[in-house]
Amino acid sequence: AMKSTEGDAADPPARHPLAAMLEKRASPSKEGAAAAAAAAAAGREPKKNALSAMLAGRAPVTPQAKEKGGEPALKDDPKYEKYLKMLKVGMPLPVVQHAMTRDGFDPKIMEGDRNLPAAS
Repeated sequence: AMKSTEGDAADPPARHPLAAMLEKRASPSKEGAAAAAAAAAAGREPKKNALSAMLAGRAPVTPQAKEKGGEPALKDDPKYEKYLKMLKVGMPLPVVQHAMTRDGFDPKIMEGDRNLPAAS
């Protein structure tokens, strides 16, 4: 009887062709690591981009939001994601506003500019 070589414990799993590229992008560059170390030494947080903010579970901060105190835009705020999705699937605004009132949010927020923070 012949032995099958498939699934042997000695064989490493096949790597996806893009795995090396993704690993390289995920690892910090020497310049990036040096900049982060310099920022930490100066008592500042290193600069982060929108992707790193998203991966950390935070909404990116828009330029308008930076002026208003660093809060994310309403359309990017996770607190209002549920209500924005309700609007996106076609629910009428008064129904969404009622759900917001029920959940303890100010329903007038949805009438303003969704590119600005909810506090504005």
